[in-house]
Amino acid sequence: MATAPGKLPFAISGLTGDFGRETGARELYDYVRYLPGVTGAATEGITGNSQVVIRGFRNDVPQRNGFPGDAFVDAIVIERVEVMRGPASLLFGRLTPGGTVNYITKTPRAGRWLELTQQIGSDDFYRTELDANTSLGDGRGRVRVGAAREQAPRAWGNARSRMTTVAPVVAWQSWPGALLTFDYQHYSRDDRAPAVAKPLTFTQPGNVAGGFYPLPKDFNGAADADWRDTETQTFRGELNQLLGTHWRARLNYVWGKRSFGQLLTGETAAVIAPTGLAALTRPVRYDEVSGDGGAWQGEIVGFFERGGVKWRPLAGVLDSTLDGDQLQRELPAALRPAPWDLRNPATWNRATGVGLGALTATPLRAALTERSRAYYAAQTFTAWQERLIFVGGVRRSEVRNRLTSTVLQNVTLPTPIVANFTAWNTSAQAGAGLAVTPRTMVYANYSESFQPQSRFLRVNSLPAKAATPLLGAGWEAGVKFAAPAAGLTTTIAAFEIEQRGRVQTFTTFRPPTTFLINEEQSGRDRSRGVEWETSFEPAAGWQIYGSLTVNDVVVTANPAAPALVGTHPENTARTLAGLVVRRAWAKGRLAGAYVMAATTYTGRKVLRADSPNVLLPAVALLDLTVGYAWRAGPAQMRASLSGRNVTDREYFPSNRARGLPAQWVASTGARW
Repeated sequence: MATAPGKLPFAISGLTGDFGRETGARELYDYVRYLPGVTGAATEGITGNSQVVIRGFRNDVPQRNGFPGDAFVDAIVIERVEVMRGPASLLFGRLTPGGTVNYITKTPRAGRWLELTQQIGSDDFYRTELDANTSLGDGRGRVRVGAAREQAPRAWGNARSRMTTVAPVVAWQSWPGALLTFDYQHYSRDDRAPAVAKPLTFTQPGNVAGGFYPLPKDFNGAADADWRDTETQTFRGELNQLLGTHWRARLNYVWGKRSFGQLLTGETAAVIAPTGLAALTRPVRYDEVSGDGGAWQGEIVGFFERGGVKWRPLAGVLDSTLDGDQLQRELPAALRPAPWDLRNPATWNRATGVGLGALTATPLRAALTERSRAYYAAQTFTAWQERLIFVGGVRRSEVRNRLTSTVLQNVTLPTPIVANFTAWNTSAQAGAGLAVTPRTMVYANYSESFQPQSRFLRVNSLPAKAATPLLGAGWEAGVKFAAPAAGLTTTIAAFEIEQRGRVQTFTTFRPPTTFLINEEQSGRDRSRGVEWETSFEPAAGWQIYGSLTVNDVVVTANPAAPALVGTHPENTARTLAGLVVRRAWAKGRLAGAYVMAATTYTGRKVLRADSPNVLLPAVALLDLTVGYAWRAGPAQMRASLSGRNVTDREYFPSNRARGLPAQWVASTGARW
């Protein structure tokens, strides 16, 4: 859009990589948890750790430089993070209506440096980072390499996890008016006895009757021999080309590959029998997911000005492909390890290793082939010395998928089930803003979203029919205030969003050990609320950032489950808040020192869609950092001590994820 986010008529938040470094961010969620309207929804496992709920709607895949990103995102690659709230399919294509997280990766810059960072923390945590930048030849070329090696905190008994990320980037001014960029990212993660979610309590007939079963904080239901391996690769090539004085073109190609495998023992649901027995069954299951895909995108944008009116037309086309495979295998029921009685730790036998060769039952094997195209156009107008701005456009999307299943629920199909999904959609977005004073802009917008769902809906765990696309639309109105001299920016927004077609999952228990999955797609959900966000520098050396969201997310219609009307969807909380206060000294004896305190508050959160009255408790988390930077000859040095969750609260970002206990990390770094 070639317009500063503060002047666009939409709610957009951003955080820099420096913010993440000083708060000890290790992954994407460590950034966005401070921002308005955003809360956790990660499930780990196949879907990764980067899922969030924005304005009440789940966002499964973040954007990476404007393209669908990775399930696992390490902080070493992040230059900045932007959160676009509300439906935004015009800008990002297939998207849920709450909005999206777009992380911008690091790019080469002028100059040369080598930066090394070492962190050591409690629970055997360590992390090493490298950030190197240099110029090539006569300065037309630049190279930057980021890398990280980490051992995650060993806070969950027998669980241990190691991660490696390598991300080189090359930028080259190959000919006049052109900039060619190539970047590659390789992420690998090795988990042994992976930390699984705490068991939920189920009673017959099987709906969630309570929250998490009361167990020690460090309880882990995985066996010692369980494992999880994750590997992702991403490549991007981008050409930016000036075309005369009024036009600029951009051509992108993105390719990605992902492989995931895990062997897990144990359920995450405790069956509470009428006798009071808390049985945690021990099925052994192997999951394997792999896939690769690529996308081409071409855009052209113009810059015109006449009579004080600036016009920026933009048009683009996107073509992408995706191929994926999924396999599940299980140990036959007769060979499963004995269930655990959660009341009796003597029954918690983790030495039950099972090789893949013993897993003879195959509940699922499926393959997905996808081809999607999109054509879009957007316009930006500004007038009256940019006091008036209008942004609007439409995107036409086409998605064609082919889903093939050869094995379903331990039954090898004599003829594979083949389903073809085709969906077309036109998504519109428009917004206008008026600067009523030099510092204050009022704005309003309307936008739509579209997300195809290439999946079957299940009845008693068996596929029954194809899911239809998820559609959303919403409006937003607000005020943006900026006083640069005081370092003050504030955004206040009111919004309402409606979603149609969410898939809801209902779990029922069939004694003695079987859980059946039923999925329904009907009805509507509505999100309505207000958000406040401000950044303020009240005096030299002081920085304050605050956010507050009050959001009512309810099911407004559901013919398949009328009892859910008026309830709140999974992982939604009415109140969210964040506050960061930083004090730095530039002069005197304390020159180079800083202290920072950060806190987030999450109100009571709905645990599961099928039991909306069961809530996770409200939680406030406190982080503290003390740091100092100084010069030692040619090197710029820094050191810090930070505490995360210093009050040692047990909390759950979602019903499938666990927050870390109190953790202290000492960090030192040098830049030459």
